[in-house]
Amino acid sequence: MMLEEKDSAIDNPFLTYPEGWNQAVESLVFLPEEMREGFLIQFITTVTSM
Repeated sequence: MMLEEKDSAIDNPFLTYPEGWNQAVESLVFLPEEMREGFLIQFITTVTSM
């Protein structure tokens, strides 16, 4: 169960933590460059659908 929670936090840091914006930015910094575009698309989609 802890592992699942950790995995979802990695997938959606901005949904899992109250300080979601900071988590998303920090995650983006550490992502490989080729993964950043997908992360940003997911982030924008999630935020706009709230």
